[in-house]
Amino acid sequence: TGIAGGITEMKLSFSDGVGVFEYINGDGKGAVRFGFGHHEYGEFPTSKYFGDQIGKPAGYPYKISANGAWTSPDVLEVRVFSLSNFIGNFWIRFAFGGDSVRMKFSNHSEWFFNEFKGNSVGRMI
Repeated sequence: TGIAGGITEMKLSFSDGVGVFEYINGDGKGAVRFGFGHHEYGEFPTSKYFGDQIGKPAGYPYKISANGAWTSPDVLEVRVFSLSNFIGNFWIRFAFGGDSVRMKFSNHSEWFFNEFKGNSVGRMI
């Protein structure tokens, strides 16, 4: 019911040691692949973050790596690292219970990933 990250819909899927966090927010659809026990490398699904000059969008997506781990039977933590112009990261903690999922975002970066902070609660379908 809260809207951390401006996320209105999300989906998690898992296959062969890799997870995918798909979402829809104000920027549209996005997806981040993350590894269990390893990093998955890719691009963050937006090109609005700053490039060589602060205040001017790069016009290309940041390169990222991401990994995840089940820290308890009902808690998944995913960390996303920027590997491009600016170094930083954010993590998401998914806590599952009953028919709900709680998402807590923590941002450890400047000038980017700023929409990924706060808490949300959603219903699993």
